[in-house]
Amino acid sequence: MSDENQQTPPPSDSSDVPVVGRRRIALLGGACGTAKRVRITGQILDVPVLQSHLNEPWSRTAMLPQSLARRFRAVQDAGINPVRGPRLRIEVLHADTEHPETDAPFTVWDDIHAKGGTSFSIDAVDFPPLPPGEYLLRISLLAVESIRQHMTDLAYLGTGSSQYSQKDTVVGYGKLRVLADDFDGPVIMSDIDQTFLDTKIDSRQGLMDALFERIESKRPLPGMEQFYRDLRKEGIPLFFVSASPSFFRRTLEGVFDRFQIGHDGLFLKNLLGPINNIVRKTFEVLSNIEEYMTQNMSDAMERSAKFLGSTMQSMVDQIAYKLTVLLEQRTMMPAQASEILIGDNTESDYFIFTIYQHLLLGAIPPDQIEDFFYHLNFHDREAITRDSARRIATLTEKNLTVHGPLNPVQAVWIHQARPETGTDQMLASITEAVAEIRPRIEAGEIRPPIAYSNAFELALLALNESLFDAGSVLRVAQACLGQVLRDEQLDRPTLLAVVDRFPFKKQVHREQIKKALAEF
Repeated sequence: MSDENQQTPPPSDSSDVPVVGRRRIALLGGACGTAKRVRITGQILDVPVLQSHLNEPWSRTAMLPQSLARRFRAVQDAGINPVRGPRLRIEVLHADTEHPETDAPFTVWDDIHAKGGTSFSIDAVDFPPLPPGEYLLRISLLAVESIRQHMTDLAYLGTGSSQYSQKDTVVGYGKLRVLADDFDGPVIMSDIDQTFLDTKIDSRQGLMDALFERIESKRPLPGMEQFYRDLRKEGIPLFFVSASPSFFRRTLEGVFDRFQIGHDGLFLKNLLGPINNIVRKTFEVLSNIEEYMTQNMSDAMERSAKFLGSTMQSMVDQIAYKLTVLLEQRTMMPAQASEILIGDNTESDYFIFTIYQHLLLGAIPPDQIEDFFYHLNFHDREAITRDSARRIATLTEKNLTVHGPLNPVQAVWIHQARPETGTDQMLASITEAVAEIRPRIEAGEIRPPIAYSNAFELALLALNESLFDAGSVLRVAQACLGQVLRDEQLDRPTLLAVVDRFPFKKQVHREQIKKALAEF
């Protein structure tokens, strides 16, 4: 458990204590990049609290009171709204500072205003450059500059929480990692559901379980928690990218805390954008009904229906969202940093990771990117709106300007959560949607998705790419032994069978791993 939770615990059950108000907290997604290009984003939120919560320590990463560190559910954050118009101060401390609440910062970013009213965004280039390293950000709320927010706050005055009348209040912490301009190591971008966590996302009941499960009930796929812990021992930058709604943040951070998995960023999907787009388009149609009547009614309504349909679809699909995250993060990376992308085959990770490389190579002319994505059809889904396609086009052009036509992807590893969809089937799906990709894969310009069956096989892939040594592989093997994955017992014969069929780059590793497994 993280050090901020190593304090005397509060009473174990406070469920009969009434809600007394809200605590104002800061949640950051994490940030990593060069000093000149890294961007820090986050929100200030009001979360319901009990009286007992106000008197106990809170985790700096998950921003949860200690009594909820294992018991919290994502659904408890589903109705939380961001604070409008916050003005902030961000103090930068070294990540290993002993007293983060009181230690003096070595630099301060002052007078930060929210972007768009609710989210804040800081470009490090606007401040004196930070040397490469890992940092802790201490966020203080200086004031709230929204009249609408002030009116909302009035409802909580006198409820027992005095935070609304306070100034210069520390509301949370965040992580920042600055990479050297000449950094040429790997950066890991990983999915979460069916890649790290055993989430049954292919059924309505599974989705409901994900909402209502406590942190302590969420289970990693066998061996995956050890896989990520060993990655972090090597100091490799690690990001998690999930299409789960943003209100899952505290729950997922709590899961990472529970399994002692450090990371540099957690990116979740903001559903407010698509909802606002639907409202805006509906209002536009109703407000201009006469114009619709005087024009080609059929064409106009078809365009509007396509927009509304694809916007609603985008709330559950992943292509535009994950591509946007990958492209945004790439703009901040050193030019020579390589990337390893990890996902699963239940949705579209393997397609996203392939199209991402296609874009970074400049394979689609900039003036055609928007139309390409607007008309893209993968597995009979039209999930990308014109606005999303335009955003992807803009980010692609920015990457080509910053880095040139360069594919940084070193490997694409896809968990075979659906056993019937292996490497060949994934490639067939990709080329059916975008035929011109196959020649680039065959020429070695694009890294194809490689299917893996379990965490042990994933560890062998990491060994092949020099991310792991044999010791890390064996620790993952030990974590897998005795567990069950898709009704298969992960026993010693099963792991030895994986070793026998695996294409080791160095044959000495095959004998080394087999010998060690035999001694387990």
